[in-house]
Amino acid sequence: MTTLPILPMTHAEPEQPNTPAHPTPTGESIPGDPHAEHYVPATPVKGEIFDEGQTFADLGLRDFVLKGCDEAGFRHPTVTQANFIPPIMAGKDVLGQAKTGTGKTAAFGLPMLQTLDPNVPFQALILAPTRELAIQITHELDELGKFTPIRAMTLY
Repeated sequence: MTTLPILPMTHAEPEQPNTPAHPTPTGESIPGDPHAEHYVPATPVKGEIFDEGQTFADLGLRDFVLKGCDEAGFRHPTVTQANFIPPIMAGKDVLGQAKTGTGKTAAFGLPMLQTLDPNVPFQALILAPTRELAIQITHELDELGKFTPIRAMTLY
């Protein structure tokens, strides 16, 4: 049986009051930020959402996950996905923020679908701020993971 690492959840608190603990718009961290190593810049050129220079296979996803992407109509990862999937699959913690429609659910969901052990129940918890978003996330993970034995459920 393979044991998967449990990644610690971190809360980014600024070292100085009233100093934001998140990257600047250029993707650079604020000097003195203790969480700087966790930032992955995802700064697409205005109007560009997809990284057409890459495919999901280039990101290291397995065939059963790629089949779900293909059936969902995903050909190229978004810039957010291309920047976040490799470090997540390498076991690194990432902290990100992106606009609606940039593929955040797949950015964390695809690596989960690939690395979760189908023989171990309840391996991941995804928190969402609304019931509607929780249902949407569950639906998307089930669609992307339809060729895996992993299933999601919504609990509210």
